[in-house]
Amino acid sequence: MGWAKGVTAEEFVAMQLTIKGWRIEARNYRRKGLEIDIIASRDERLICVEVKARNSENIPHPANLMRHQKLGKLELGMLTWLADEAPEETRNVEFWLCSVLLPTSRAQVEWIRIEY
Repeated sequence: MGWAKGVTAEEFVAMQLTIKGWRIEARNYRRKGLEIDIIASRDERLICVEVKARNSENIPHPANLMRHQKLGKLELGMLTWLADEAPEETRNVEFWLCSVLLPTSRAQVEWIRIEY
């Protein structure tokens, strides 16, 4: 997937979250080789979102591509963000995978809570 497609999907997901009342705390947070696509909050919830875009149903589903190592990096990235940006935060973090089947003009979006 090219860079532009990923950015488009991330923008689409951020817009959808905002419409649903979520506050975008960070986008494309990068620190020490770690990256988080979107961090958002609403009420008592704080979520870390990994956005995966694809333009064909023939490509493996993103959930099948999430490796244990990537999950560990998401968790470490979130801990780093909390330490840097929100040290007083007490809400538990939820980790989500958002699969976007492009194009965004008629995108199919699937939310999958990551449990590990």
